[in-house]
Amino acid sequence: MRDDECVDVWESVFMVREVSFGANFTPKLFISIVTIGLVAWDVTARRRWDYVWVFLTGTVLWTLVELSLQIRGTRVMTDHLLFGHGIPLALSAPLQGIAEGAAVGVVALFVADRLLDPVTRGRALLAVALGMGMMWLLMAMQAAATVAPASAASRRDMTVAGTAVFAVLIVAFDAWFWFRRPAFRHRFAAMALVMLTLATVWTIASVTTGGRWVEVPGTTPGTFVAAPAIVAFAAFGFDIVIEIVLAYLPFFSIPVLLGLIRPSATPSAPGYPISAAPATTSSQTGHTS
Repeated sequence: MRDDECVDVWESVFMVREVSFGANFTPKLFISIVTIGLVAWDVTARRRWDYVWVFLTGTVLWTLVELSLQIRGTRVMTDHLLFGHGIPLALSAPLQGIAEGAAVGVVALFVADRLLDPVTRGRALLAVALGMGMMWLLMAMQAAATVAPASAASRRDMTVAGTAVFAVLIVAFDAWFWFRRPAFRHRFAAMALVMLTLATVWTIASVTTGGRWVEVPGTTPGTFVAAPAIVAFAAFGFDIVIEIVLAYLPFFSIPVLLGLIRPSATPSAPGYPISAAPATTSSQTGHTS
């Protein structure tokens, strides 16, 4: 952009995805499979259904969000490719719902539960550090292997009225849940903290490797230019805090409100020791001390 170009940054601000993240759905399929495996493992090993409800809620809600964004034209995607072949929106939207929504919620709660347990806290911190390092390495390797300059595969307008309405509603809902369900605050907060950490590291990695950037309209109609640094910083901050962390917390709070996740001394309870098996009480065995 030349120095004499004048850009109206208040007209529209676009969050842009490069081809490998915006149009390639093969990684999303593998992320979905791994997420389903993690949920199945926890159900089998811990005998609890918390992650099932988080997974189902996240998948349904974020699939509906993606369908709404793409049908209304708020998010414009050039292609939906799975193993190099085009797929319909009816398949791509659920894959996004799992990989870009439910998976984040499931992993965040999985790590949060282990951080709340003193026995598994050290291993959880190590796993997070290794996972983020591996994620950054894979993104850097993919960027290094890409010869062609980055091209926009997905462009989403962040300044439409629906974005502001969504932000107000999601903040109000999360605040209401925080005050109305104090028994779940430490699990709710731990999940939020993990998501904030993961989203921040992933955003920095994707920006530095050319996977995501922010654009504004150029002086010529139909053209786009890189957004000023302050606009880009604000857009990424809004994306991390509002559109990821606060938007994904209802994946947990909605099952709680439906009574599917309970605050009791069971494997479903916040703070329940992951390392311990459920205790057998004397009333269950018929023996007295």
